[in-house]
Amino acid sequence: MITFLRRIRRSLLEKGTLRKYLLYAIGEIALVVIGILIALQINNWNEWRKDRTLELKYLQNIRLEMFENLQHAKNQVAFSDFQFENVDRILGALYDPEFVVNGELLVAIEHVGWASYQAHVSDAWDELVSNGNTRLIRNDSLRYLISNLYSEINQMYSLQQEWFSYNIGFRRLVGDVIPPNLREEIAAEMVPEGYRGDITLLPSIPDVVNKMKNLSGLNGYLSDIKMGTRTNGDIYQGIQLKIEDIIGICEEEISRLGK
Repeated sequence: MITFLRRIRRSLLEKGTLRKYLLYAIGEIALVVIGILIALQINNWNEWRKDRTLELKYLQNIRLEMFENLQHAKNQVAFSDFQFENVDRILGALYDPEFVVNGELLVAIEHVGWASYQAHVSDAWDELVSNGNTRLIRNDSLRYLISNLYSEINQMYSLQQEWFSYNIGFRRLVGDVIPPNLREEIAAEMVPEGYRGDITLLPSIPDVVNKMKNLSGLNGYLSDIKMGTRTNGDIYQGIQLKIEDIIGICEEEISRLGK
């Protein structure tokens, strides 16, 4: 092609046809420009296709991580409900020793001294942020929801550290109320109803209640734990809904990119 064009140019110059040569030169320049534009367009299309492939991969990974985070949120809500009930059992027994059966009270006392920490998963989003590629996710609303979600979860960790200190303080305060061998067995059970009553020499409820009533600061710890537990459960219910929204949008975007 280049040899052919050179022959035409040489022929026009030899014939001295200036006007035709200028028209030829303009046409040659136009062909070069068009060629460059086509090459740029092809390159841009290839880059766009690569970006969409990456976007699809990140969306799929974020979706999978959100399912894991969703289970973590559900676990937090369930544990908060469980602890809330345990605090109510203890408060009820302090008011009326006949409020609960012996095993349930002892299990509640042991478990209120523990906290549940659920670490979230954000590897895919963290990678996008660290590489400065969050714009690969073209859905502005989805980017905002994901960023807002992880910010809220990180803020929750700070609050939980304070709430967990109440559980630790309570556990230290009531450490001598339940015999060590019974505490060890109870620690293996996750719900009061799961206690099988294998240990027969249980301390009586009046004895346990009297010991607890003599503990200075007990009501303060129980009140703080109850408020923290309620707040933790309420916030994670909201987080659960946000995660479900993100999963739904991710699935819509994945479906669109897969067509």
